[in-house]
Amino acid sequence: MSEAKRNKCGVRFDLLPAECLIEVAKVLAIGAERYGDNNWQESRMTGENGPMNHAMKHIINYQAGMPDEDGPELEIHLTHAIVNLMFEFWYVKNLDQPVNENHGMRQSCKDCKEFKRDCIACRFASGMSE
Repeated sequence: MSEAKRNKCGVRFDLLPAECLIEVAKVLAIGAERYGDNNWQESRMTGENGPMNHAMKHIINYQAGMPDEDGPELEIHLTHAIVNLMFEFWYVKNLDQPVNENHGMRQSCKDCKEFKRDCIACRFASGMSE
């Protein structure tokens, strides 16, 4: 019998810790229940509402031993921090640059409160090509 052959994947998904990914999926499910699937992709949250601020909040609360509204286990803070860092990573990869003269945020048009990638006027106000 010959051995099955397959091209290399090129990415080592086998190195990802499954227990961590399960916890990340749980946090994303809680967010989807509260706010809708992938709602965080609809606009770039900034300042106090931004993912970097929330990631730092969860890291500090973890270090301080403070409970979270989503569960008594302190590790939930680490999971929330991971999720927020994933959001920031997605913003950087999909909404271009994280830093500009407006603290890293794209400009919104006069009709939108926050930058929306699918709004042509927002893209124009931010100097993005169509």
